[in-house]
Amino acid sequence: MKSDEATKAADTGSQRPALPLEFQKKPDLKPAKTLRVAVSGDVSLTQLEVDIIDTPAFQRLRRVRQLGTSHLVYPSALHSRFEHSLGTLKIACEMTSSILSNPSSSREEKDIPDDQLALIRCVALLHDIAHVPFGHTLENETYVVRPPHDEDEDRIEHFVGEDSVIGRLLLNGIGRDSHQLLRRILLTPHKRVHELGDRAYISDIVKNTVCADLLDYLRRDAYHCFLNLDYGDRFIKYLCLRRVDGARRLVVRVWKESERRHRRDILDELVQLLWVRFSLASMVYFHHAKTSSAAMIARAVWAALAQSPRGKSGLTKDKLRELGDDELLATLADKGGGVAGTLATIRFT
Repeated sequence: MKSDEATKAADTGSQRPALPLEFQKKPDLKPAKTLRVAVSGDVSLTQLEVDIIDTPAFQRLRRVRQLGTSHLVYPSALHSRFEHSLGTLKIACEMTSSILSNPSSSREEKDIPDDQLALIRCVALLHDIAHVPFGHTLENETYVVRPPHDEDEDRIEHFVGEDSVIGRLLLNGIGRDSHQLLRRILLTPHKRVHELGDRAYISDIVKNTVCADLLDYLRRDAYHCFLNLDYGDRFIKYLCLRRVDGARRLVVRVWKESERRHRRDILDELVQLLWVRFSLASMVYFHHAKTSSAAMIARAVWAALAQSPRGKSGLTKDKLRELGDDELLATLADKGGGVAGTLATIRFT
């Protein structure tokens, strides 16, 4: 932004009948169900989103904690990627609503067709679908699992590819073109967002510097850690879409044209947002007890994966995508043996 993851068998086969693959040119955006989530409040869902949430692959996210081992420091930090995904959807919807209704924007600056609205909602809901247990620890901090969830084509294909349950739901609900674009957006890193061209802003809304993902997890993590940290979100009212270096991007309008000056209140809010992010990183994400325990888990997983070619631990990278946090620890304790089993059975106090 300028100015800035059920089982393997369940996801590759299902008791449900095969869904037709007709192209649905006009996605159904009518509310079908409402879920009430801490921090977010009521989250309105379309029928497609309800069907996606009901899949074993998405329900697995209930068993993947958002903050890994941070609950060893903050006991109430037990929230999951399931609720975070719902919260991200809610904020993405608030952002698109603001863009569409901004009276100061030109037609081009607020033009989002219905098919792209549906796509934005699906990207927001599914942005963490490929997370493995203790994902950031294993992928981004210790590199035990590579590539990370947002660069792993095999993992994305497993969860949302055409042969998956979610993939077939998407094909039926938003069409093949939007389905293919969704997979591309999920796999596009920040530095290559411009390659999405006119659809680059969709990635910006969900998973760039100031985005729905960030806006949800900062507030949710602070709430569950009971930390007095929050940000003002009035800047959402100043969002619009503009062409930057040939790509259509999400921007915050911080220049007040009528007075030829910057909007200091909006700039201050953006600085405060980044300060909250820094504070949570210092107090939670990289707390010394959290990083120590995470390193032990990473060492255990590394040892178990090293044994897997000989069939001793039963843990493989493919198996990881079927598990939740506690299931992984139970697998390591039961079958890991050696250093993996020892580390997995340690009780932290």
